Amino acid sequence: MLRNFNQTIVDLDERPLKLSADDDTEVTLATVSTMALMAATIVQGQPQPADGLKSLQAIDICLRIKASPEAVEVSTEEITVIKDRIQTYFTSPIVVGMAWRMLEG
Repeated sequence: MLRNFNQTIVDLDERPLKLSADDDTEVTLATVSTMALMAATIVQGQPQPADGLKSLQAIDICLRIKASPEAVEVSTEEITVIKDRIQTYFTSPIVVGMAWRMLEG
């Protein structure tokens, strides 16, 4: 499936989300996806050791996202991984919900 990770994540009023109050950089699906994929896995408040195969898969996805100014080919399994990591890493419903909508096409 082709997905455009360069899409900007917007709020409910369709204004682009910003990285922070001090940073005017707009948040994209690429930003959210790569941040979530590269974050440590936390279980019950404790960082877990990195799993080699999952880390390799995450790096591969991130490199493809970063390398392409166009849509990126991702498998159904990879979309599931990205969605899982986003919902684990981010706590904001607007970020998670909008990212999921974009990933589902």
